[in-house]
Amino acid sequence: MAEEKRMGQSVTKRKVCIVGYSPKSREDAPFGDDIFEFWGMNNLYTVLPDKKWHRWFDMHPEGLIDANNVNLEHDHVAWLKQSHDYPVYMLKKYPQFSSSIEYPIAEVQARMVKDWGFEPGDEKLFHSGVAYPVALALHEGVDEIHLYGIDMALDEEYGYQRPNMEMWIGVARNQPALNGGKVRVIVGENCAILKGNGLYGYDSEQFEFPLRMERMFFEERDTWKEKVDETLAEIGELQRQINEKKKELNTYDGCRQYAERMRGKFRRMRRGEPI
Repeated sequence: MAEEKRMGQSVTKRKVCIVGYSPKSREDAPFGDDIFEFWGMNNLYTVLPDKKWHRWFDMHPEGLIDANNVNLEHDHVAWLKQSHDYPVYMLKKYPQFSSSIEYPIAEVQARMVKDWGFEPGDEKLFHSGVAYPVALALHEGVDEIHLYGIDMALDEEYGYQRPNMEMWIGVARNQPALNGGKVRVIVGENCAILKGNGLYGYDSEQFEFPLRMERMFFEERDTWKEKVDETLAEIGELQRQINEKKKELNTYDGCRQYAERMRGKFRRMRRGEPI
């Protein structure tokens, strides 16, 4: 925790730095600064192996962890089975994962309705693995949350996760901090999360440029798709013609071979070979 001076007194502030996997900003986290607690997740340890961590999170079902393990270059299950000097928050305590502890989901969900402004029925608004450590920091009490290595920029993978993550940042910034005031949430400069293209309406050129470019490429994509479909149809027709010609060729070649066999037979007959 960080100590700051307030009215001549020393105030200890709790600052949590949550780090995700995105290579654009994960190494921008203030590693080595002892005022922070560093919380990592999933298989981040493979790319940041020498960093000091205080907590870890892997909020995936055991079956998914096992199924995905074959797609990784390292053995994540073996890593989870190791003993770590920090807790690994998971869906529950797994006996085979010695450092695992159960994430306090019931307590956090109760706080969502009681203290954080959520309506009953909203307790399932956890749409990404990053939402869980943010919520836990709020549940325990924190002054600052710093986020690095979190982009969620690809619609195909994160289209439903990013709005939820940005919602949690907004929720966090409206909660009372441990030592007075509101919780500060600092997002790394190179993180894509919370970033935009200016003010809608006010910065229309800056805001609309990527939209226009995206639309242009969508239109071009449709044109290219038509060309691809036409070319595939032409290839299909050519392949059909080739198959027909192959049939003709096989027929002609069969006749040729038959004629050669008969020619040979008649030649042998002329030489006295019995029929």
